[in-house]
Amino acid sequence: MIFIEVELDHPLLREALRGVPEVEVQWVRNTNADGDWELVFWANGEEFERFDAALREDPTVTPVRSIDVGDQRLYQMKIIDRGADTDLYPVLVDVGGIVMSAEVTSEGWLCRFGFPDQDGVDRFFESANGNGVDFDVIRLYDLQDAQAPRDDVLTDAQRETLQMALDTGYFEVPRGATLQELSNELGISDNAVSQRMRRGIKRMLLNAQEIESDRSFPR
Repeated sequence: MIFIEVELDHPLLREALRGVPEVEVQWVRNTNADGDWELVFWANGEEFERFDAALREDPTVTPVRSIDVGDQRLYQMKIIDRGADTDLYPVLVDVGGIVMSAEVTSEGWLCRFGFPDQDGVDRFFESANGNGVDFDVIRLYDLQDAQAPRDDVLTDAQRETLQMALDTGYFEVPRGATLQELSNELGISDNAVSQRMRRGIKRMLLNAQEIESDRSFPR
C-alpha cells in the first residue's frame, strides 16, 4: 500500500474558514445520502456563532445539523455546487483509497491518504488536476520506508514562517520581534502566523517522536 501526505487547496469550507480562521476542523467522514455527498467534521474554537454564520454563506456546503459535545461541535453538511463539482472523495473511494486523517484550516486541507497501488495515486491526482484543485505533496512512502526519518516534515509556508521567527528573535527572551511584525513581513494575519508556527512545531515534535519510536523498536 502507498501512503501519501498532501496539502490540497480545495474550495470545500474555504470561505467559512477564511472568515473565521481561528476555528480548526477535523474531518470525520463523507457519506452518500440519496445520491448527495455529505461531510461530517468536528470543529474546535471559541467562535462557533461566527463560524455558523460563515458556513451559511459558504457556497460549497449547506448545513444539515450540528451538535455540541464538550467544547467541540460536530457538523453534518451537504456538499453543494463548487464543493460537489470538485469533490475528490468519490474518486478516492473508486480507486480503493482511504482517508487516514484530514485537517482543514483557512490555508487548505492537510490530508493523509492510503492507496492500494500507484495507479490509484495517479488517477486521484489526475482528477485533482482536472478539477483545478492545486496540491502540494509533502510525503510519499510505502510500508517499507514508513518509519524512515523525514526531512520534509514542514510545508514551505511553515518552514518560511518558523525560519523568519527564528531569524528575527521571536523565540528569544525578551522577544526580538512581535507576532504583528511577523504578520506584516509575511503579508498574512497574525492569527495565520500563529497557526502556521503552532502546526509546524507540532509536526516537528510528532516527527521526532516517530524517529525515536523507530530507534527503540525491536528489530
